[in-house]
Amino acid sequence: MHREHSLPTTEKQLDLHKISDLRLYELLALNAVLMDLQVYEIDKQGALTEKFKCARAKFNSISLEMNFRGRLEPHYRAAMNMDTDMPGLADQLHKMDREVIELHWQHVHPCNL
Repeated sequence: MHREHSLPTTEKQLDLHKISDLRLYELLALNAVLMDLQVYEIDKQGALTEKFKCARAKFNSISLEMNFRGRLEPHYRAAMNMDTDMPGLADQLHKMDREVIELHWQHVHPCNL
């Protein structure tokens, strides 16, 4: 089954289908860390930075590819550290993203319900 993923990169588009499982997981973990770092770089209007948005898009695209491969369930994967006491916009978005990723996993692998 052919899958389309679009990662927002200015230099080149990454072909996720050609990346090994281990390298894909490393990229996922890297983007989780990048999102953590960008949470503290909120722009003057209180909106999320472009760097955060880019790391978030990459995290989500990689997560969907990992779902299709079926090697590691979403709740065992790297994720952004979330502030549970006072969650900000980034925390809320990441939580919703993780829920969608989990639902996508259940859709792709219905026998695991």
